[in-house]
Order: sequence, then structure tokens, then C-alpha cells
Amino acid sequence: MLSVTQTTDHFAIVDAAGTLTAGDYDRFEAELDELARQRDELNLLIRLTDFHGWKPKALWQDVKLDLAYGDQLDRVAVVGHADWQDWMTRLADPFMDADVRYFDKSEAPGAVGWLLASRQAAT
Repeated sequence: MLSVTQTTDHFAIVDAAGTLTAGDYDRFEAELDELARQRDELNLLIRLTDFHGWKPKALWQDVKLDLAYGDQLDRVAVVGHADWQDWMTRLADPFMDADVRYFDKSEAPGAVGWLLASRQAAT
């Protein structure tokens, strides 16, 4: 499952759980399109809950979305619970225009603060 579960004035919360499929990304892309139409800049808080990774086609969908929305993404905070999630976030960062950081779930308030700091710096 991959979906926007909440939006604030400063960022959108995206929840990812289980093993993501291409169908998950197809549904998520419609949600992301709507957000992109509403805002000039996107900041995302991605919460990985019981997250197990991607099916091969879904991983490709993830890469395509990163490229399609790269100009609009400013910061992406990934909140997870496993070393391999941190590693995957660090691996993706050089390929994205957005600033991407991983936070352990115990550091979730820090992730929110980091996203909010982006908006404050822009004003």
C-alpha cells in the first residue's frame, strides 16, 4: 500500500506498507498529480510501516516518479525502522533533485522539524 494519508500546509504524509506493487504506484501517481497541481513545491514525509520493499516493476515505477516530480520536490523525509531502509534512502538521494533524508521512527519529530525548516527558509 502506498498513499497520501494527510496533507498540511507544509508537507504531505505518505504511508508505505507491505511490499509495493506497480498498481500501488499507479494509484499513488494520481494522488501525487493532484498535489503537484495544488502546490509549486512538494515536501513529503514518507512513513514506512511494516514495509518490505518493492516488486521489480514497482521499483521501476518509483524511479519514474522520482524523475517526473523531481523539479517540484524540495525535501523528502523518510521515516522507517530498519538499517536497510536507511541504506536505500541514501542510495536514492544522489539521483533525486530533492534533498532526501532518512529518520528512524524514534526521530519522527525531527523529520517534521526538518521539513518545516525548508518552508521557513523559503520565506
